[in-house]
Amino acid sequence: MKSQNPLSGPLEIQTPSFWAASAVVWTACVLGMAISPMSRMEWVVATFTDKTVHGAAFALGAIVWANAFKGISSWIAIPVMIGGVISLALGGLIELLQRFVPGRSPEFGDLLADVIGVLTASLLLLLKYQLIRSKTINK
Repeated sequence: MKSQNPLSGPLEIQTPSFWAASAVVWTACVLGMAISPMSRMEWVVATFTDKTVHGAAFALGAIVWANAFKGISSWIAIPVMIGGVISLALGGLIELLQRFVPGRSPEFGDLLADVIGVLTASLLLLLKYQLIRSKTINK
């Protein structure tokens, strides 16, 4: 009997090109917002805390990048790790670039919020995949 891929689920979008496109769009949006002068982004900080926005944005990035790479390995941790590394590399690059953007400055707290968001999303993805896998094995 053919085994079910533990990375797939009944409600999950299965198209790799969808996730790859989503990852590119996420990257472009985050990079665009992060290198925009602060005066254009004040509504975000006024609505949410800066660290909450960082954590949520990079959690989403880890998810879309992990899904973009989910077909490259049967070991589920590989795409999750790749997604996390790409997201955190972008977070680090953004903090370096913000030194040169008017009204912006690099902050270690922002990078820490990125790490927390990526770790949270990665752990949730691994938990989800483990639950799907255990349901598949127990059938």
